[in-house]
Amino acid sequence: MTEDTIVVRDRTTGKPVHVPVSSVPMAIRPDNWFENAYWMHRPDSDEFKPIIQKLLGEDALSRDEVTRLAQYIVDYAAHIAVTVWLFSGGQNIDYYSELVRRLRQMRGTATRRKHVMRMLQLGLEQGLDFL
Repeated sequence: MTEDTIVVRDRTTGKPVHVPVSSVPMAIRPDNWFENAYWMHRPDSDEFKPIIQKLLGEDALSRDEVTRLAQYIVDYAAHIAVTVWLFSGGQNIDYYSELVRRLRQMRGTATRRKHVMRMLQLGLEQGLDFL
């Protein structure tokens, strides 16, 4: 990915295709773009690892850690929404924009572990509903 394009592979030729970020609907556009949004592959993965370990180990999370996790969940869901949008020819945009909207709303009020867990639960439920 460059600053103004997303590079994806053409499904038929395998060649890279540059998609302008400006063509991605605002409703699903991530706040932070990553080549791979999964936390282990992000540039800040070393900083994220102890936060994820705390979350999985049920240790207390600071407000800053909750904020970072909430933002991560929104960005991850938005990256998935963009991927689906790109490869489905724009189908399902309403479904994913509603999910990203709800997660952004929840992010705005997330202050504790239980808020992060609710965001994760929503993402899982919505993903399973889509299947």
